[in-house]
Amino acid sequence: MNGCVGRFFRGVMTKYGVAVAIVAMALSGGARVGAQAQPPQERINAALARAQQVGIPVALLESKIAEGKAKGVSLERIAAAIERRQTTLERASQAHAHLLEQLAYQAGHDPLTRLANRRAGDAFLADAQHFPDVITNQAAKALARRDEQAGCDEQPRFHRRNDRA
Repeated sequence: MNGCVGRFFRGVMTKYGVAVAIVAMALSGGARVGAQAQPPQERINAALARAQQVGIPVALLESKIAEGKAKGVSLERIAAAIERRQTTLERASQAHAHLLEQLAYQAGHDPLTRLANRRAGDAFLADAQHFPDVITNQAAKALARRDEQAGCDEQPRFHRRNDRA
């Protein structure tokens, strides 16, 4: 935000409060001063590059650009529309990824106890068949950690009990 606009909003904020300053900033478009300082074509290119980085199909944004140019809309309005669409698609992509993670977790866990269910156990056993060294190594490390936390010495508990008999 440039100095004059920033001073104005700081003055409004101190005199009337944060809520009024936010409303004034939104109505005046002051919140977008930094983004609009770039030429519209650079803003469009930046939105396309960001979409490609995030994994959003660029064709969805390019169709909006072509539609705007065909209708004779100014590049400034096209850039604003592209930025809004890019933000919306990015949020939708994040929500989709979150829902997939949540669904995968729910598929393998009981909703009440949150313990792994049979499907998760079957998947673990299937992995154990394909990667026995990795699974065995992980299980051995987990058992060793458990024994270490319990304060056991080097010898497993089974052998200690049977050695006394």
